[in-house]
Amino acid sequence: MNTLNNLDTFLDVAAQRFSYGDHNAIALTLLEQYKGDQYDSIESLISDIEHAHCAAGSFNDMIYTRDIERKLCDSDWIDAIDEAIEDYRDNTGETPTFERVTDMVTFAVDWTSNTLASQLRYMLEEGDWHVVLEYSDTCDTKPESTLYETEHEATDAMLEVIEQRVQYVVDHSQYMVSETERDAIEETESELVKMEPAA
Repeated sequence: MNTLNNLDTFLDVAAQRFSYGDHNAIALTLLEQYKGDQYDSIESLISDIEHAHCAAGSFNDMIYTRDIERKLCDSDWIDAIDEAIEDYRDNTGETPTFERVTDMVTFAVDWTSNTLASQLRYMLEEGDWHVVLEYSDTCDTKPESTLYETEHEATDAMLEVIEQRVQYVVDHSQYMVSETERDAIEETESELVKMEPAA
């Protein structure tokens, strides 16, 4: 798998954009859970969140009943559960029913997870996210991939990487490198460092 670097940046931006900074304990827990995970694309991350379900044990700290019961002792979680139930009611016109108190936690986590996935998909589709791909050579099938929030940031990073790679070759050459040779090295390195829209 070709791991996408800086994916945590995407999750941090999501937390800021969707006002999860202070108040939604469920969303913050979900975002934190996915930080540090390895994905080859933002789309893979979003798909994983869309298919995750609390009842199926998809979330690390909510696998056992006692884990879920602990959430009911946290006032921030209670607020987030109430918010999820209200959001569900506003969106569907129905009020969910629960057989057990712990079912409220499971429901709220799954509803919040689906909402979060939708918001992340919107952020990806409406944003300007780009990836810089750094190939080690022309045979490299797993380039280093780094995510940037804007095309401008990605372009700057790409040019900086190319310059660093050219300078490395020049610095480690046994011979003096002429301007023409340096231009040829830069052309070669430019073919190995690419930028593309994130997917």
